[in-house]
Formats: sequence, C-alpha cells, structure tokens
Amino acid sequence: MEWFHDHLGHNLAIPFALDAHGQWKDVSEVERGLRCGCLCPCCKGPLVAKKGEDRVHHFAHHDRRECRHALESSLFGMAIEILSAAGASVALPGHILRHELTREYGLHLSEKQGAAFFRTPWVIEPVRLEIPNGFQIHAQALDQSHANQADLSAPDHKLAVHFLSHRKSLDEVRCSARAPGWRVLAINLSYYVGLWWDTCDESKDAKVAKAKAARGQMKKWLGNDVSGRGFIQHPESEEKRSIFRQWAEKKKAEQQKIEQQEREKRLAHERAENAEWLIPQINGAPQGALFYKPLKRDRRVTDWLARELGLKINPLNDAWVFVGSHSQIVPRHIRDYLANEVPWRVFPTPSDIAALPVDAPIKPTPIRDEIISAGIGVCAVCQAPVDEVVLASTYYAGRRAQRCSANIAHPLKLIPRN
Repeated sequence: MEWFHDHLGHNLAIPFALDAHGQWKDVSEVERGLRCGCLCPCCKGPLVAKKGEDRVHHFAHHDRRECRHALESSLFGMAIEILSAAGASVALPGHILRHELTREYGLHLSEKQGAAFFRTPWVIEPVRLEIPNGFQIHAQALDQSHANQADLSAPDHKLAVHFLSHRKSLDEVRCSARAPGWRVLAINLSYYVGLWWDTCDESKDAKVAKAKAARGQMKKWLGNDVSGRGFIQHPESEEKRSIFRQWAEKKKAEQQKIEQQEREKRLAHERAENAEWLIPQINGAPQGALFYKPLKRDRRVTDWLARELGLKINPLNDAWVFVGSHSQIVPRHIRDYLANEVPWRVFPTPSDIAALPVDAPIKPTPIRDEIISAGIGVCAVCQAPVDEVVLASTYYAGRRAQRCSANIAHPLKLIPRN
C-alpha cells in the first residue's frame, strides 16, 4: 500500500476555509486578516487570512485555539466541492501489479515473455475519468463522513469514492459493505498535505506561489495525479485474475515439462558418463532387491571411516560392502574403495541368512581399531565419547591414539611411543 500513509501533523496551515455564505475559498481569494470573513470548517470559529512576506499564505484561528481536525476538514470540503462540480474529473490508479501476480502464482517467465508481460506495471491501467455532471454528494462535511457510506458516487460509472481521514480508516472501509459490481476508490487526504507543503524553506517565492494556487493544486491532484489512492474493490480484478490464472497454469505446465525433459537429459548424460558405476539388475533378483559390491583387498577401513562412506556390513562374512539399488549410480567418493572387477551380488536378507547351513564358512572379520579404554574423554567438536585405541589402518596403523568414537573427521590425538 504505497499510496497509504498515516495522517501528518494536525497543526499545519489551513489552505481552505468557508466564507459567510458557506462557499469554499482558498487564501488567495479573500482579503487579509479578519476582513476575509471566513470560518473554520471544523469548529466554525473565526479565521484570519495570513498573507505576509515571511511565511506561506494560510488561514489560522483568530483566537489561536487548537483545532485538531481543521486541516482534514478543510481538505475534505474543498475536495467535495471540486468533484461535485460539473466537468469534474478524477484520476483512477492502476490496479493489480504484474510482478505481484507472477510472485503469487510462482511463475518464472523467460526474457521474451517477461518483456511482453511487464511492459506496463499494472494489469488494469490508470485512467482519467470525467464526470460531466459531477459526483453525487453523500457527505457534505467531514463530520458526516463514515465508513459504511461513500462520500461521493458516480452511478453511471458505478464508482464510489471514500476519503480516508480520522473519521474513517483504510481497514474500516475494507470491512464495510460494498455494492457488487461497483468500483470502490479510497483517497488518502494526508497524501495531499505532503503535496501542498512539500517545498523547500529557502524557496519562499515558489512556496508562496504554491499556496496562492491551493485550489488549483488540489484540482490537479484529484484529476491528474494517481498518487495517494487505491482501489478497495474492482469488479474487473477477479476476471483479470482468472484469465491470468489460466495463462499462468498453462505456462507452469510448459515449464515443468521442459524442466522434466532437462532432468531426463542430465540423468541420461550422467548414466552414459558413469555407465561402469551404474548398478545393474541381476537376473532372478526379487523386485526391490538391494545389490552389493565388496571393497578392494588392499582397502581396509575402520568403523568410523565406514560410517563416513555409508558402507554396510555383509552379514554373511562380517565384511564392509557398498549397498545400492538397481539403476543407482555409485557416488564418486566411494568408487576408489570398491573392487570394480567383482560383479554385483544380491545383498543377503535375514531369510537368506537363516537358510544357510550350520557349517557355512564365515570369513574373518576385517581389521578394526582395538579399543584399549572406552569413554576416557569427550570430543571437543561433537561431545561424543573419546576412546583410546590402537589404530588398525591408515598411515598411523599400530599407533595408540585418542579418537572420537563417532566421526573420523574430528581431531585425532596420537599418544607418544614409549
């Protein structure tokens, strides 16, 4: 909601006031001082027209009272007068940002598609709407304004207008009942305060000139500038969203098909590149069977290295093996450990083991670290127990050391030889 801002300060100079006949005036249209004969639109107290040389021209309360909502009442009344007059025009902002739609539906556009779709930021473009006979008035003054009723309406165009103020907030207007098929526009009066007062202090001449044309400035803001406003309801939005939803779903389906084709190409390329390490289907193997390959004869690993490599124990001979399923590619970091010349075999299941004869040969267990003292300390990295062992493999085979019982990568402390 970039167009919505909370109200600015209440004590800014008042640009518009009511004369003795109830007509709206800006400071350039009346005499100086009390001779202006103007009243505050909020408290109905007498105002003076301050038209000096040092400060911007404005109205102020003659008795210097603090009138909390004088500025809002002033802006509201002049806006009603301008838009209810014959030949009135109002600038309607754009609705539904295109980049928000693409994010909402998770759509990723190609460069060519994006260039076409984002050539304008809005799905429903800003327009300038002219009302030949002016808007119908439903709230003549700010104290008559409330959220359950629009301040102005144009039945021929099915457009209702709410002015946001201390009398009605954006959330209140959103929660109010709205006629179906109508566009509901909210205009934030505080936004105009910034436009009217946004001049540098050193540019006194420009500031004074701007204040002298306050009515004209507000007329331009209402009719030509889409800032400070947004739609609460827009009948075309659901229709536009529905059209976009269908288009987005079609594009997403096309993208998913392309992505699937690319994945299949990558997989086919990877399989061709790693054909010798693709686990084959063994004839006669049951559906969903796992297959294994043993380690090279000269590659002995410890328990903790085996865990890092993802190896399993073959229950038939208590040896480390790599286990995988049909069509799986053996990871590169394991290949150097496996005996590639040995064919893949079906990994034994508990039923296979139970069916073995009692005198089935059992091969010796692989070399493992000999644990001398378990749990002599705590690993500084993972807090797992530290054991004192005689290393069974690696460069330090036969040496005593203190090592983490859980992870090979954690620090190893060698014990000096006697």
